[in-house]
Amino acid sequence: MFKTIIIDDEKLAREKLKRLFKDLADPAISICDEAKNGLEAIEKIESHKPDFVILDIEMPGLNGFEVIRHLKYVPSVIFSTAYDHYAIRAFEIHAVDYLLKPYDKPRLANALERVKSILKKPGESVENLKKAVIEILQSQDNRSYIERLPSRIGRKIKLFKVQDIKWFDSEHSITFGYIDNQKIDVKYTLDELESRLNPKHFFRVHRSTIVNLDYVTEIIPWFSGKYKLLLNDKAGTELIVSRNRAQELKSLLKW
Repeated sequence: MFKTIIIDDEKLAREKLKRLFKDLADPAISICDEAKNGLEAIEKIESHKPDFVILDIEMPGLNGFEVIRHLKYVPSVIFSTAYDHYAIRAFEIHAVDYLLKPYDKPRLANALERVKSILKKPGESVENLKKAVIEILQSQDNRSYIERLPSRIGRKIKLFKVQDIKWFDSEHSITFGYIDNQKIDVKYTLDELESRLNPKHFFRVHRSTIVNLDYVTEIIPWFSGKYKLLLNDKAGTELIVSRNRAQELKSLLKW
């Protein structure tokens, strides 16, 4: 039997899907759980390890694409959406299928037959799906500024407000965010963050560092055309602005 999780921030949508599943009465598929937001989705997917999920794209906090971006275990995916352009894009990125809202029984039945067929060939499309999702998150037509970032703290996943993160850096290809004395693991590269953080507040001062300009209290001339930024955090953090980024920062802050 194949297990699935229904993920949608709208309770009525989840209830409608459950009724349709009950009407179809497919003995090969069972609903093992449901989730009402992206953070809950990540936790439940990694706990239950379902064979596939029905995943809403438009959710507050973390959308469906971002949920996949942060998963360690990636199941097959049927995306659901109320918008045609998302549906088309979902299908293009190797999702098993998509469901356009409002749901109907024949379309769900078709999607389930498709997912059962694909699940008989495990691992065939999951890696392609995750790679394509990362490309979507970097693409211009889907670019929206990140407001919250998930991070694993022990066995839990917590959401942090981006505005509270004072700077980011990269160590051995792992990105970290800093909130005073707390260091959190961020599942984005610095290049991805640079493209998805609001440039009015965040600036890449070095190839390995992005700073939240709201926390900069002093700009100090340094060696060889470089500058040093002093942050108003508990550690009194000092960050170096590389020479090739200094001129751009001058123009931005107009000093």
